[in-house]
Formats: sequence, structure tokens, C-alpha cells
Amino acid sequence: MKLYQVEAVILRSKIMREADKMLTVFSRERGKQRLVAYGAGKSSSRKRGIVQPLCHSQLLLNKGKVLDSVNQCELITVFSQLRYDLDKLMLSFYLCELMEAITVEDEPNEPLFILLLTTLRWLDQVSIDLPAAEKLVTGFEIKMLGLTGYLPELGCCVECGGEINGRLKFSFRCGGVLCANCFDIDAKAMLIKPQSLNLMRQMITSNPGGLPKLQMASGNFNEAKIILRLFTSYHLEQRAKSLDFMQVLNTMEKPGVY
Repeated sequence: MKLYQVEAVILRSKIMREADKMLTVFSRERGKQRLVAYGAGKSSSRKRGIVQPLCHSQLLLNKGKVLDSVNQCELITVFSQLRYDLDKLMLSFYLCELMEAITVEDEPNEPLFILLLTTLRWLDQVSIDLPAAEKLVTGFEIKMLGLTGYLPELGCCVECGGEINGRLKFSFRCGGVLCANCFDIDAKAMLIKPQSLNLMRQMITSNPGGLPKLQMASGNFNEAKIILRLFTSYHLEQRAKSLDFMQVLNTMEKPGVY
């Protein structure tokens, strides 16, 4: 029996057979891993509460022929405050979905692990309201893109390399900003304000804890957020289910909507 330890955030958990769980985790040491937690589906199992999504846990793993399994586990952080705020909880699940979709198995990325853990810790603070949480998550998105090699070109025209002045567009297909001379390259490119572009640059260089304090016009932030989420969905070729669920909730909360 070959045992080894990892420090991991549980991204996803699902029932496998009656009493076992299949886990997707992202660990500091090995990156994304798929694991089996035998017996974790039982109500009496000690593992049950430690291998839930959004748990930060220390795992002792047994090397298996196909999938490694959880031999022992210890809870480090549970992020308990997130459970009392549905919007922040769904945004946290969105981070997990992004991590699972954008990473490949057994490819360590410690800076990305630290970014995820730090962002979850900030989201878990009572003082972080929904607008601040949205800033944290949008900042996470663009930093994640940089740490995984998908960062869009924001400093010059992605097509010709020229300076970006005047009217600008953002091309999902080309992977960045287009100057006015290159608009014809991508008919589906979206107009983007220079202020929104500058905000994206600020988010790249700001520490997660500084993101809620960034001064920004709501219109510029919303434009940057929409473009980043569309860009992420374009490259991942999927839309996060947690965002769809949040949209349904927001619709249900509006008066007169049934």
C-alpha cells in the first residue's frame, strides 16, 4: 500500500454506488485529481463532512491502479459563512467549476491553488457583501486565466500589435483587444470601453484582498465582468451551471415574476 498526503480543496463530490463518493479535488502538491472516498456516503462516516465541496482538507491517499482513494482525512477549513449566503455560495461553486474545467489532471499549479484558497477565505468573511464578492470572483477569473496560459492580450492589438487608442473591440476568437484598424478580423468582437480595459489590467496586478477596495464605475465593472465570463466560456466551451442557477434565483426574486 503506497500512501501519500495532499492538501486539497474539494471541488466536486458525487455518489458512486450506495455508500462511496467520487471526488474531484485540487491539491497543492498534484493539481486536479479524481479520487474515491469509500464509505463517505454513509451517515455515520467520519469522512462524510470532510469531503464535501468547498472543504479545505488534508488527505491521506492510497495509490490505486486506476483511481487513488482517501484513506484518512482531516478538515482544515470549512468556509462556514458561505453556507449562510446563497449568492456567495453559488459564486464559490462557480470558482470550483472553473477550476475543474480549466485544469488537467496531475498537473501541479501551486500559485493557482493559493489563489483559489485565498479567494475562498475572503469570500467567507462576513464583511464581504455581494458587490465585493463579485469583484473577488471577477478578479479570480482573470488571474486564473493568466496562471493557466489563457490570459487575453490587453496591452496592444492582438492582431497587428499596434497601440490601442480610440474605439476598441474585444475578440474572444483572437484572444484579446482589437484596434479600430482590425475590427474586420472578427465580426463577433464586442465593443469595450478603455476604462473597462484598464480595470481588467488593475485586477491582474491587485492582490485578492485589494479587489473589493478598487474604485470602479459599476458600468465599467459590469462590462469587464461580462466580457471575462464570455471569454472564459468561449475557451472552456461550456457555461457554468452555478451562474445559470444564480440567474434563475435573481429572476424569481423580482416582484411580479412567477
